[in-house]
Amino acid sequence: MSETQAFAPGRVELLGNHTDYNGGVVLSAAIQMGIRVAGRRRDDNKIVISSEGLDGEVTADLGDGLQATGQWADYPLGVVAMLREAGAPVGGFEGR
Repeated sequence: MSETQAFAPGRVELLGNHTDYNGGVVLSAAIQMGIRVAGRRRDDNKIVISSEGLDGEVTADLGDGLQATGQWADYPLGVVAMLREAGAPVGGFEGR
């Protein structure tokens, strides 16, 4: 199966106290640091994710339900759970 890759730049925001939620001006700027992800589809219901910056590989099975584990992977697994709850057809995949 082919691999898909994406990059999202980090950003900084320059703002005054309480400016952002009071309708004031906020200056956002992209920076060179960011997050890169690569992944591919799997033929089973397993999600396997790993990170170069964090220890370990995390495996979850969509058939078992996605429960929080207290590990770094809870956020991406939570995104998968919400997408599935919204009706998106998310199947097994590998991500790094």
